[in-house]
Amino acid sequence: MLKKTIFLMIVFVAFLLVGCNKSEELPDKNTTDFSGNLDVSVTRPISGPGPNMLVHIYISENQFIKRIPYTSGKTDNNGLVSFKKIPAGSWYVDCTVPLDTTLYDSTIVGVIKDQTTFVSLNLEPK
Repeated sequence: MLKKTIFLMIVFVAFLLVGCNKSEELPDKNTTDFSGNLDVSVTRPISGPGPNMLVHIYISENQFIKRIPYTSGKTDNNGLVSFKKIPAGSWYVDCTVPLDTTLYDSTIVGVIKDQTTFVSLNLEPK
C-alpha cells in the first residue's frame, strides 16, 4: 500500500511539473497564413502626434501581463507605426515612452486576415 501511495504521489508531481513548464506557443513571426496588418497612431492630448514612442504588441493576455511583446516598433514623426503580416486574431497593444517604464495607454484589437486594422493610443499615464 505504501509503495502504491508513493508511486501515485510521484506520478502526480510529474504531471504538475510538466503542466507548469508548458510554454505558451507564440505564432511564427514569418508566417503569411492568416496574416493582417496593424497600424497604430499615438497622440498627445495637447500637442498632437507622439513621435519616437514605443508601441508593443502581445499575442495573449498572459504575454501582456508578463510584459513579453511579440514585437515592438517606434512611431515615426507623425506618431504612426505599422506592424505588417502579423497573424490574424486578438492583439494586446500598449505604448510607452523610451527609457520610461510608465504604461501610457493600452487596448485590445482584432486583426483580420488580409486587412489593415487601425487603432489610436493616447499619451496619458494609466
